[in-house]
Amino acid sequence: MTVAQQPENGSHQLWVIDTSSLLAVREIYGASRERAVFVALSKYATRRKLFYPPEVWRELERAAESQTNPDAALKWVREHRHCSERAADGATIRRVLAKVPELLDVDNPNEQADCYVLAVGVDLSVGGFDVCIITDDRRDKGQHISLATATGMFRLPNVPLHAFVRGEGVLE
Repeated sequence: MTVAQQPENGSHQLWVIDTSSLLAVREIYGASRERAVFVALSKYATRRKLFYPPEVWRELERAAESQTNPDAALKWVREHRHCSERAADGATIRRVLAKVPELLDVDNPNEQADCYVLAVGVDLSVGGFDVCIITDDRRDKGQHISLATATGMFRLPNVPLHAFVRGEGVLE
C-alpha cells in the first residue's frame, strides 16, 4: 500500500469481502435493510478498511448480464471501485493456488474470485495489517475447498457477513 492507500488513523484492522457475502446482504437482511448494510459497508470502503479484488465485481457483472436492473451488490461495487478495489499480487495468487488448488471449482468455467480474495488478504497481512476475510462461502464440497477453509490454511481469520455486521455494530 502506498501512503495514500493507508487506512485512516487508528486500527490496522482491514477487511476483504467476497462475492458470496455481498450477495448475501439481501438474503440475510431483506430488501428493507439491505440499503443500511451497504451504507455501512461504504463507510468502511471510503476509509480504506474494506477491500475486494476486481474479480469480485466481474463475478457480479456476469451474474447481472441476464438482469435488466443490476442488484444492490453490483451497484455498490461499481460505486466503490475507486476506493475499495485492490488487485492481488501475481506471485501471491500463484502461492495461494499452489497451496490450495482445490479452492478453484473445476466445474465452473468462469474466472472465480476466491483465490484473488484470499491473495488480497495475504498481501495485506504480509504488509503488516490485521486482516479478516468476510465470506459466506463456508461449505467444502467434495474436492472443492471453501474460501473459509482456505483462509484457515493461511492462518487468516474469516467471518460470515452477519458476524461482521453484528461484531462491528454497523447497524446500530
